[in-house]
Amino acid sequence: LLLGDARSPFVVRLTTSGRIDRTFADEGIRRFTPAGSFSRDLTLDSKDRVVVLTTKFSRDRSSADAFVTRLRRGGAWDRDFGANGIRRIDMQRYDYEAALDTGTLTVHIRRLRAKIERDAAAPRHLETVWGVGYRFVP
Repeated sequence: LLLGDARSPFVVRLTTSGRIDRTFADEGIRRFTPAGSFSRDLTLDSKDRVVVLTTKFSRDRSSADAFVTRLRRGGAWDRDFGANGIRRIDMQRYDYEAALDTGTLTVHIRRLRAKIERDAAAPRHLETVWGVGYRFVP
């Protein structure tokens, strides 16, 4: 899970029973920098490493940098990735709003619909509830 606020984002791994997995990182919690960043997305890569995208805006929010953090399966920083597990992406070179909009949820919903719906273009089981989110209808 990706939790926290702009001052202290952190990752928590839970067991299948919903308890904090104390074998992960520091007693189940990995706090990460840069402080003042806004966490945008979390995913697992093909080797079960945690990959987190965070954004740090300038004070006037006119520019931003993105940071990609990768943790090893056990929660340690993946020091083979960037500088001590963190890579900085200079977003001033790009249209940062467009570059940081990953659309991850939309992609996951589309893939789920492709698996469970007869016609993914006209879903009957995984419905969009505008302004709220999604609803599963058995």
